Amino acid sequence: MKNKTLIAIITISIIVSGLLLFNTDNAEVTIVDLGNSKSKEEYQIEGIKDAEKDLVNGIYKIETYGLPGPTREYYSDVLSEYGVQLDSVAGCVVNKKILGHSAGYNYTMKQAIKKKYGESFFIDSQEEANLRYETSKIKNKH
Repeated sequence: MKNKTLIAIITISIIVSGLLLFNTDNAEVTIVDLGNSKSKEEYQIEGIKDAEKDLVNGIYKIETYGLPGPTREYYSDVLSEYGVQLDSVAGCVVNKKILGHSAGYNYTMKQAIKKKYGESFFIDSQEEANLRYETSKIKNKH
C-alpha cells in the first residue's frame, strides 16, 4: 500500500511540476518599459545570433527568468549532466530586451539540443528532475 501511495504522489508531483516548468513562457512576471528603441523582434534576432555563436563554441544554454519553481535546482543538475547550462537572466521584472533575447536564444538552443539529444530531451529531463525532487523530499522526512 505504501508503494502505491508513493507512486501516486510522485506521479501527481511530476505532472504539476511539469506544468509549472513548461509554462515559463507565460510565467508571472512584471514587464517594464525602459524606453528601449528596439522592438522585441529585433532583440529576438540578437538572441538567435548569440545562440548561434554559443553553439559554434560548443556552449549549450537555456535562458530563464522569473521565480524559480521547487524543481529548478534539480532540473539544472540534470541539464548540466548533458552539458546544458540553465542561465537565470532576470528575476520577476523583465523588459522587451530580456523577453525578446531569451525567446530567440532559447528557440535556437532548444532546436540544437533536441537535435543532439532527442525530441523529448526537455520533457525527459524535467521528469528526472521531478523524480529527484520527490525522492529528496521523502529522504528528508526520514
